[in-house]
Amino acid sequence: MSFRSPLLAGALALALPMLAQTVFAAACPQSPMAPFVSALDVDSKYDSSDYTRSTLGSVDKQSVAIRDYLGDYAARIVFFADYHDQRAGTSAGRAGLDCMNVWLDRWAAAGAMLTAEATPTGQAVRVWTIASIASAILKVQRREPGAFQMSEQAELWLKRLGERVIEDYEPRFTTKDSKMNNHDYWGAWAVASIDAATGSRSGASYAYRVFEHALQNAAWDARTGTYYLPNEAGRGSLGLHYMQFALTPLAMLAEYLPSLGYTIQYRQSQIMDSLATSALEAFLNKSAYKHLFTTTQQQPTASTFTWARVYRSNNPTHVSAANMMSRYGRYLTENSRIGGELTRVYR
Repeated sequence: MSFRSPLLAGALALALPMLAQTVFAAACPQSPMAPFVSALDVDSKYDSSDYTRSTLGSVDKQSVAIRDYLGDYAARIVFFADYHDQRAGTSAGRAGLDCMNVWLDRWAAAGAMLTAEATPTGQAVRVWTIASIASAILKVQRREPGAFQMSEQAELWLKRLGERVIEDYEPRFTTKDSKMNNHDYWGAWAVASIDAATGSRSGASYAYRVFEHALQNAAWDARTGTYYLPNEAGRGSLGLHYMQFALTPLAMLAEYLPSLGYTIQYRQSQIMDSLATSALEAFLNKSAYKHLFTTTQQQPTASTFTWARVYRSNNPTHVSAANMMSRYGRYLTENSRIGGELTRVYR
């Protein structure tokens, strides 16, 4: 089975052909979008009457507009990071970093996205936007250490966004402990990526707690001898997709938590390896894993599997990740929520 043509995940798939051909001058030629300071009143795209939440429902225009607007902003930040990534160490690459600073400072000055008025889906859209922004910053920091100097204003804004995420999601340990899922993992990655990008440690304990909870609540499948995430596999025809979607932030947390002061224990590494195996083998070896799902699975997009590139890079002996990259690696190149184009960082 082949993938559809590889696309950037989510908002990065927005058309930016003219911007992509821009050759930046010394200063950023792209004026920042107006900061988003309204309520995050966003409805879910799924039909609430479907308990698996795998059937698309009708979505109001306001929800679509908010998703698109924040997605567009995140896509621009990722584009600037990609622009630098392709030209690191040059004056042209420096211009990409200048644009990142200009766009971050504009939204930071206005306190964008800090509203407490947010529906659950609005909270998720905020998390995905934050993850895209902070992951893009981490990529440029990694590609050219010391080249990107974020303003104090932007750092403070990101830290306040991280605090907002914790306020939104930490109560779920009490109210929805058994239902914690990919939303919590993405929230944890948003918080951890902010800490890593700003040199803070204010949210690291929360991020580790979520990571630990995910591994502790993985289910054992005796037929395959692997662990899997039951709340993701149970998403109807989207179970395979959500297994990958959930592993993406978990793979990033496994990489970055040690730098934030949290050791990944041997048993945790074993479970992570097993979760990675089940998620990838459910695609590579469908017949052996079809019992995990309640119905025929939709094929995920290529970008959804890009976490396998990250995982193989950090765990080169992992058999399933190596097999996935050997067969499909040429497609698994980019995901806007973990930094955009990744082939120069994760080989």
